[in-house]
Amino acid sequence: RRVLFRSITDYSGLSNNGTVSGTSFVKGVLGMSRYFAAVATDYVAVADNSTLQLSTPMTVEAWFKAGAVPTANTAIVRKDTKTGTRYMWALLYNATGYINAQYYNGVNFTVQSLHTVFDNQWHYAASVISGTTISLYLDGMFQGSTTITGTQGSPTGELDFGCNPDFNGGTGRASGYTGFVDEVRISKVARTASEISQAYEAGLRTHP
Repeated sequence: RRVLFRSITDYSGLSNNGTVSGTSFVKGVLGMSRYFAAVATDYVAVADNSTLQLSTPMTVEAWFKAGAVPTANTAIVRKDTKTGTRYMWALLYNATGYINAQYYNGVNFTVQSLHTVFDNQWHYAASVISGTTISLYLDGMFQGSTTITGTQGSPTGELDFGCNPDFNGGTGRASGYTGFVDEVRISKVARTASEISQAYEAGLRTHP
């Protein structure tokens, strides 16, 4: 099964629909997308559900467009843990303009893109966890991977787009993203390099 979001509606049939705070509804890669204005009140929140409590295997994908480097690590997509042992996974911008695939279990495991991405153009990123390996793809191209050690638990808190959700030990939502987010897809399978390349090519054919 796949959890597929266009704007705020879950098209997988699992009813993991998003609740919008702020943001603008604008033209995206496929249909409409959301624009986030760099404030913690601009976000799309998806309540926790067992179908989203993933650790391995899994894939997180999103199209995004940004024109400025964030001032802090800022999530494009992030699911965290509010109570209990903290686990987290994310696709994020770091404070120097690189895209990161991230998994956290008390230790941060990140894979960084090979170049910065803040050119105000649409890009596609995918984070894949297969076994103990987390990999990052950008615009269909493999960027690198690293090995996760320790317990691979699943986050049980909120899933947010465009903002870092609250977490165990946190003080609320923070670090709003500046830019557009579209076509977020979360799968409980590790998508192959070929599948990710095909998804990127399909997105290019419908690029505005």
